[in-house]
Amino acid sequence: MSDLQKQIAGDNSTQMQASGDIIINNSGITSETAIEIYKSLFERDKALCVSEAVSKATERVNSLLDKLMDEILKLKEQEKILEAFEEPAFQALLMNAQKSAACSENEISLDNLTELIIARVRKGDNIQNRIGINHAVEIIDQVDAVSLSALTVLYAVENFVSNRVDPIEGIKHIDNLYSTLMEQELPSFDDNSWLDGLDILKVIRINQSTNFKSFSDFYSLTLDGYSCAGIAKGSKEYEEAIRILEGENLFPYMLSDNVFMPGYVRLKVVGQGYLNRIPAVDKQGQFRSFIALPDKEKAIREVWNLYTKDSQAIKKAKIAFMSEVDSHPTIKKIHEWWDSFPYYFTITLAGSAIAYANAKRIAPDLPELPF
Repeated sequence: MSDLQKQIAGDNSTQMQASGDIIINNSGITSETAIEIYKSLFERDKALCVSEAVSKATERVNSLLDKLMDEILKLKEQEKILEAFEEPAFQALLMNAQKSAACSENEISLDNLTELIIARVRKGDNIQNRIGINHAVEIIDQVDAVSLSALTVLYAVENFVSNRVDPIEGIKHIDNLYSTLMEQELPSFDDNSWLDGLDILKVIRINQSTNFKSFSDFYSLTLDGYSCAGIAKGSKEYEEAIRILEGENLFPYMLSDNVFMPGYVRLKVVGQGYLNRIPAVDKQGQFRSFIALPDKEKAIREVWNLYTKDSQAIKKAKIAFMSEVDSHPTIKKIHEWWDSFPYYFTITLAGSAIAYANAKRIAPDLPELPF
């Protein structure tokens, strides 16, 4: 049997081969077996390389294997990931990853391929995620460093918020995250070729008929728990809010003075989308974490609906919020960059997968998100 049809079988296992490309192994998978499967998949494509390229391709593919196995063996769900090596669809993904690795010219692409392969197992139950990851694996080597950094920052702005209950601490926390993720200077729009490249790769989808919402409007809405005016102290709405929260044993830890609007109070939430979680505090009243309490959401939403509708108060709070936001250098830079976007574009499933993988590569402790 030639190398192109090589099959790997463990004890008491049966195998089938499909067109020389996919290996289906019905035995339990160990890390050693997974490595052999990975290597055998590369044998087919290695034969397509000219002799001068084989050495570089093999080195890069082996480097991806080393990174992948190192990461897999650190994970709690390593058994689930190793079992995926039996699946034909996963083996096809591995072959595409090997092709991208062979063409990659830097370690970042290999690290991101590793993240994408693992994400394929973790998030692959969702067919849309699977589509995005599969395409991301095929084209990741063609995304240059500057575009990758810009994509990651934009993805972070649209998807990550701080869990800090204090707005000043929360904004500082977000600025630190953006600074960590920004490995390259943000690209200028004097030359939009980087946007065209991402569009061609189906990483973003350009729509020149519309424009982005201003950063000030977008960010104030995203963090509306910080940017809000809240409830005026001493008002009938304030008394009603206290009554509601006391009835749910949520007072006084759910209300705090609004640092952006003296004389007003706000709920200790990042935004309206987080009203089903309340802050857990220690005996000294210090914040420790959030607790998901869906049964309290109705009461908290009732308090949210008591926020002032006074347009002047809302505008004043927003201005104060954005002044604090712009006092942080990285967010300020993103603010100016965002407002210079020449037209609207969205990040596709593949783009989200790439940005997510890159963000996790840089900051492994980031929360798990759907694409």
